[in-house]
Amino acid sequence: MSTILEPGQIEAAASAPPFLHLPPANLFALRAARLDTLAAGHALGDYLRLIASLCRIQQSLLDEPLQAAWSHWLLSLPDAALKPGDNLCQCPACGSPAMAGVIRHRGKFNGLRYLVCSLCACEWHAVRVKCIYCEQSKGLEYFNLEDDRHAAGKAPLRAECCPGCKVYLKQLYLECDADAEALSADLASLALDLRLDQEGYQRLAPNLMLAP
Repeated sequence: MSTILEPGQIEAAASAPPFLHLPPANLFALRAARLDTLAAGHALGDYLRLIASLCRIQQSLLDEPLQAAWSHWLLSLPDAALKPGDNLCQCPACGSPAMAGVIRHRGKFNGLRYLVCSLCACEWHAVRVKCIYCEQSKGLEYFNLEDDRHAAGKAPLRAECCPGCKVYLKQLYLECDADAEALSADLASLALDLRLDQEGYQRLAPNLMLAP
């Protein structure tokens, strides 16, 4: 039985952003390339190159299943099978917590925030300027590492800090660096985690390439 949409419903359906943004099939290859780029001249360069090598192994497993299990499973799912989790920070595919946010910058997705799963790399839409943990918007602050390569307010990675629950989430702004990738950017910005810890903020977003 078909359903006839009223004009208002048609407009709402057309303007609603897509809930999911799946990772590309060459996710781990892109991540490895980005880690190699970030490693040049970086204090953690050797470690970033080590993780890049691991990512290349993950890509080979994804290309020839023996499975880099979760991402391979995710890419085989139809979009319609995934629904919002119980809270904003929960991946709708595997239930794992978000690792970071990505602010997109092209076409109809320009300005939209997608959260990146710490396990399977699924990305799902979450409105901006809203703490994904306590869901309040009041008083959010944004911190970044000082970097002479970027003008004020143009840092590609910034931490969204909530004064209510004292938790932060790192966010990538692709308009400032179109090649940025969540896991590699997170690893390369551990100094920001140290700074925010000193400021009394807590990190709940895991990175599986770091020890607990």
